[in-house]
Order: sequence, then C-alpha cells, then structure tokens
Amino acid sequence: MVQEPESQLLDCFANGLAHYTTAEYARDCWEPGWLDTAKLSFGTSRSWGLCLTMENVRTWLGVRIVRSFPLTMADSYIVFLNRKNEEIGTIRSLAELSPSQRALVEEEIRRRYLVNEVKRINALRAESDTLYFDVETSRGRREFVVRANRETVIGLDGERVLLIDVDGNRFAISDLRQMDASSQAVLQQVL
Repeated sequence: MVQEPESQLLDCFANGLAHYTTAEYARDCWEPGWLDTAKLSFGTSRSWGLCLTMENVRTWLGVRIVRSFPLTMADSYIVFLNRKNEEIGTIRSLAELSPSQRALVEEEIRRRYLVNEVKRINALRAESDTLYFDVETSRGRREFVVRANRETVIGLDGERVLLIDVDGNRFAISDLRQMDASSQAVLQQVL
C-alpha cells in the first residue's frame, strides 16, 4: 500500500522495503545503466501505478516501461523511466525477473503496447496517402484511418504486418497467410 504523496516514505511492498522518495536523498542521485534484477522489486499503487524499488538504493513511483526493440526483441532490453521520462535503467531480458515480478512488468507493458489483432479486413479504401480500414479484430469490429507511409504500414519478417492509425493505435496481422483470400487481396493493394 502506498502512503499519500506528501509522505516521505513509500511502503508499497509486503516485504517491508521502504525508501525515501522525496527530499535530498532522492534528488538527482541516480545514474542510469544496467539494472541488477536480483535487487529489483516491483509493486503497484492505485495512485502511482507501477513502483520500482532497488534494494538499498531507492524507490521510484509512476514508473513507465519502454521496449528498446518492440517489434523484433519484445522481451529484451526493457527500459524503465521515471515520472519525468528520464531513464532509470535497463534490464537485458524479462526472463531475468522472478515469475511474480515478471507478471507485474508484463501487465504494465501490455497496457502500454496494446495491440489489436486483425482477424479479417472487411473493407479498405485508399484516398491519396490515406487508408480507411474496416476490420474485425480480437476486440470486435473497428474502423480506423492510417496515413500510408513506411512508419505506419510496417511489413515485419515475412508475413507479419503492423498498422499504426492516426491516433497511435496499433493493429497487427500476425500471419497474412492465415487470413481469408479476400482480406489478403485487399491488403496486398497497400503493401
């Protein structure tokens, strides 16, 4: 349980780890780099979200997670950022974390990198450099707009495709060959 922000101590872990999170102790005293996963502990707080404690060092509240290589090495080189988007440090692999700690980190990553899996393309209309999609996804029917360029229509290793709409939402096709013939034909127009 996390005490209110005005409190000097964080007590969000059952194992009793608590470190100063404000004042001189926590201000500008950390240099980012590789993190020793054996000394990391994660927890969650209703007020702050993900919390990261480094044993005998300090606790960070409101931690954000970024994948260094989200498309090719999704479980490797995971970067942790503080509330100001400054780097805390990096771990080489999620596999280095204990199962319970890994579950907390993966849940945070899942929220950050929410991807809709495209099951079928109902319709695709192209106007100039804009694509209008009507698709069936793992979360139901969706309509979205994509600016057609190399940064928003991304062909990945073989038959995978990633689409990023104008609002930054991600839509993935994990295997183009598994889609029905009509959907394949429609998508080939833009690839």
